[in-house]
Amino acid sequence: MKTTVLLLMLGVFGVQSIQAQTPPVPEAPYGLGAAEVYGIFQSEYTNIMRPNTKKTLEDFDLLLMYGRWLIIAHPKTLTVGRQEIKGDRTFDRMINVYTEMAKIPADPILKSAYLDTAAALYDRVLILFTAEEIDEFKWRYDYGRFLLGNSELSNGQVRAFDQYMILFGKNPEKLTKDADGFYAQFIANYLVSENRNDDVLAFMDQAQPFADAPTIEVFNSIRDRLFRNPEDRIVFLESLLAKDAGNLEVMGQLYDLYLRVGNRDKSKSTAEAMYAAAPNFANTRRMGLMASGNANYRDAIRYMEDALTKTTDNNDLKLVSMDLANLFRNIDNLQRAREYARRANAIDPAWGEPYLSIAQVYAQAVTDCAGGQLTRNDKVVYWLILDYLDKARADQSVRNSVERYYGQYERSAPTVEDKFYQNWTTGSSIRVDRSIRECYAWINETTRVR
Repeated sequence: MKTTVLLLMLGVFGVQSIQAQTPPVPEAPYGLGAAEVYGIFQSEYTNIMRPNTKKTLEDFDLLLMYGRWLIIAHPKTLTVGRQEIKGDRTFDRMINVYTEMAKIPADPILKSAYLDTAAALYDRVLILFTAEEIDEFKWRYDYGRFLLGNSELSNGQVRAFDQYMILFGKNPEKLTKDADGFYAQFIANYLVSENRNDDVLAFMDQAQPFADAPTIEVFNSIRDRLFRNPEDRIVFLESLLAKDAGNLEVMGQLYDLYLRVGNRDKSKSTAEAMYAAAPNFANTRRMGLMASGNANYRDAIRYMEDALTKTTDNNDLKLVSMDLANLFRNIDNLQRAREYARRANAIDPAWGEPYLSIAQVYAQAVTDCAGGQLTRNDKVVYWLILDYLDKARADQSVRNSVERYYGQYERSAPTVEDKFYQNWTTGSSIRVDRSIRECYAWINETTRVR
């Protein structure tokens, strides 16, 4: 009974007529013209909807009268002078009005009815306007947020889910990335709550290429809950792959799982199949990492150098450059190792890993040059090594690694006695090149006496 009374209070444009296909067009208030009605509505809206002002329901009477008429009589467009006003703008403002009114009454039935009216306006817009006439993505996006933000609405989560799934179908990348993955996480958790396990797995597989790290973590947590162990997940993914043999996303997940359970043969064959199907950056680098893990360093170098030609992303470029720096160090090609570490450093000067790598390259150079006969001149290289470690330790991500090496290399540097016999003055410059030993000629850098 209360709801019926409320709809009568709302006037001729209640929830039922909002949802009707062809609501009757009433006479304009006070016989005014459309432009005059719009002008009064705009003025009232600006005045009443000011933030941080105390309002009563009676304050909205004129605004409701003019606003209801506008969205019935001119739902799509209204010409005011030479200006054409888009109808969805008026709908948006009326939604704001009903939402603001819902904040006033203490009666929960009245509050819920105002929110229901606002929700019905969203529905009306999405029925009335075509995708070319409005920004449908924004309207559905806002409608979902409205539904989730007002717990008084019946079936709010279900209705929000429907809106977000429509948006996901239209633009999976945008919906997955928006709001730091909130909506993608909401969809996944909703499907889990409904025990729609196959649907949530299919959704996450489709969304994952666009997801950020926290969203992927949520997806992985859901997968872990659905599958008791990696073997169960493998069985499921293999069944998907049997239906869609070229699905690279499924193959990538299987590759990771095969590594996790130690199935080297299947991880190798899966990586090779992905590379054969799409020799892009990700699949080429994967082949390089796999070869490196098997100590096939020259094959790994070939794949990594090829990977560099397949991306323009700076993060990818710096990571592969460091891959190559480590690989060349493994085959004792120290000059090329330094070259690639310097490339990584040029891309990201704040990253500590290239500095640490160059320090390790020079430490290897000392071992190769001096062998077991470390002279005072050989020790000079450790001052240069410490210079690079000092640069590396500025990056918190490698600081622990730097500290593990620092004391060892510091103890290997020239002592006070060494400096006395060589007449080296603290703070003075000294060159690491062939003047120390011929095999250091390629280093060709200056350090200082510590």
